[in-house]
Amino acid sequence: MEESKEADALKLSQALFKDGKNFDFYHAVTLMERFHTGAKVGEQGPVKDEALCFRGHPSMAFPAGDLARIGSNRLGQYEIETNFIGLYGPSSPMPAYITEAVIKEQCQIEKEDSLEFFMSTESEVRSLRDGRLNIHNQQEYAKKIRKRIKEGEVKRRYLEDIELDKLRQGIPLEKILKKTEFIAFRKAELVLSASERATARQRDFFDIFNHRLTSLLYRSWRKYRPQLQYQAGAKDEFSLWLYSLMGAPGAAEQKSSALNWPKLLGYIGMISMRSRSVNVISTVVSGYFDAVDVRVEQYVERWVNIVPEQQCRLGDKNSQLGRTINLGSKVRDRSGKFRLVIGPLDFSQFSAFLPQQANHAALLELIQFLMPDHLCFDIELILKSSEVPSFKLGEPPSTMLGWSGWIGNAEGKDQRVLLNGLD
Repeated sequence: MEESKEADALKLSQALFKDGKNFDFYHAVTLMERFHTGAKVGEQGPVKDEALCFRGHPSMAFPAGDLARIGSNRLGQYEIETNFIGLYGPSSPMPAYITEAVIKEQCQIEKEDSLEFFMSTESEVRSLRDGRLNIHNQQEYAKKIRKRIKEGEVKRRYLEDIELDKLRQGIPLEKILKKTEFIAFRKAELVLSASERATARQRDFFDIFNHRLTSLLYRSWRKYRPQLQYQAGAKDEFSLWLYSLMGAPGAAEQKSSALNWPKLLGYIGMISMRSRSVNVISTVVSGYFDAVDVRVEQYVERWVNIVPEQQCRLGDKNSQLGRTINLGSKVRDRSGKFRLVIGPLDFSQFSAFLPQQANHAALLELIQFLMPDHLCFDIELILKSSEVPSFKLGEPPSTMLGWSGWIGNAEGKDQRVLLNGLD
């Protein structure tokens, strides 16, 4: 899994370095953040642990797109030059001479020779990768290495820019060099060399602010796009807010629940309403169980027990004819119960809703979560006539008396089974 992710990250970086200016800014940043586990752009940092470094583009030309270039810097971060925001460049709000000064400085640097540096040990390679190798203080060391190369004591292997970028991104040295080169390097028979240009001081100063401004812009854009924040299992902060709106239980209760709670997030608009109507219950149950047909029968008749202190007592309370008297300890009621009718179903769907089967506990829990507290319910399952199994003892699918066993189906009707819900 880690090797696959590393390979995907390498392919992405190659595509971005080659054709970065044709990418949309937000799309490019989102892709690059996906393969980085360090500090997130625009958050609390530290900045050196962020995957990206934003810079302005030193140009006065009319921009053709969001981005001018994507590369990497000495810390191994992706370096993105933007056209649409910054303290210098084509979209700068600052006076034009600021951009002109940065461009002039950049031109002077490009005319200068690159600074060559060497690495002869693995500790120096690690220092380069961590951003701790000071190449400007290597002049005496570089002279000694050049002398050894000239005398034939060691060989030189020059690292191209793309290889240097890979090294700074944390890719192991053995995956960049050939096998024979890596062995020679470990035996101190080979030294690595690379070159870099001097840094632009004015530009680097402005980029301290450019990076933060651009990071906050991306952060504000991402904040209102929950699909980008979603984490597997709905463990991200935005999903937790939605759980609160729908009245879902806490994380500990969800673990012991039969429901797949992330699956309900798509119905947050309906579930968060105060009135849990018939339409809400039928729609959510149908969607949760992969679009099975669901309808609700209202005003189902039931017998309700009368508590002893409210039962009729001649000469005492509740004994007025035509008003409060009621014979017996039970009364018929049509206002406190509904029936959830599911189907017609094929046999595999039908079996899954039966007691002690895969969907039964989840169905009961979902209905109780959705319905008003004062109501009761039962469940009616409808099995398609063509799916009614023949009755055979001891053969799969196993027959459960009263639920999934029929001695023939001569009339060719859909079969119905009534299950207790909540009385």
